[in-house]
Amino acid sequence: MQTLTRKRGGFTLVEIMIVVAIIALLAAVALPSFLRARKRSQATAVKNDLRLVDAAVDQFAIEQSKPPGATVTAEEISGFLKFGTRLQTAAAAGTITDTMNHEIVVPSVDTLPTVPQATYDAMAEVADDAFWSPYVLASAAPVGVQPPASPISGGNAGNEFTGPFSQQNFTMGLEAIIALNSLLQGGGNPTLPANAAVVQRAQQAAQHLFPL
Repeated sequence: MQTLTRKRGGFTLVEIMIVVAIIALLAAVALPSFLRARKRSQATAVKNDLRLVDAAVDQFAIEQSKPPGATVTAEEISGFLKFGTRLQTAAAAGTITDTMNHEIVVPSVDTLPTVPQATYDAMAEVADDAFWSPYVLASAAPVGVQPPASPISGGNAGNEFTGPFSQQNFTMGLEAIIALNSLLQGGGNPTLPANAAVVQRAQQAAQHLFPL
C-alpha cells in the first residue's frame, strides 16, 4: 500500500515580516495626511459657523432696524438661526461656541465675527489668514507653529537604526530582510562566514522593526 505524500506550501516567517513591514510603512505615510484632512474639515466647520452668525446678525439688524455699531447679544440672534441646531441652542443659552468649543463673540451690527484666537492657533497648520478671510482676527499674526514631524521623516547619516518609524529604517530593514530571504530561497547557507553579515543585518532589522 502506497502512502501518498503531499507537500504543503506556505509563507515563510521572513515573507510575513516583509508584508507586515510594508503595511506599517503605508500606514505611517497615510496617518499624517488623514490627521491633516480631519483638522481641515474642523476648520471648515468653524468658518461655516462664523458665516451663520454673520448672517444672523445682519437679519436681526434689518428686522429690528438696528443702526451700524449697535450691540447684539447671542440671545437676540438665536431666533435667526436654524431651530434645534447646535448654534441656535448655544445662542439661546447666551454663549455661542464653535465646533472646538471655543466662544464666538457676537459682533456688533455691520461688523464681521472673527475666529476665536484659540481655534486660530489650533488650526494654524492647516488654515492660514487666507482661509479664514474675511473672518480672520485683525491683530492675528502668523503663529509660527511648526507641523509635527512626520513619523516617517528624518534621516540617518550612519548605518544604525534610530527610530521605529523612520523611512530610512524601513528601507534598510526591508533590504536586509529581502536579502536574507533571497539567500534562503537560493539555497544559500546562512551559517557560512560569507553570509554572516546578511544574517546579522536581517536580525537587527527584525528586532528593531518588530520588537518583542
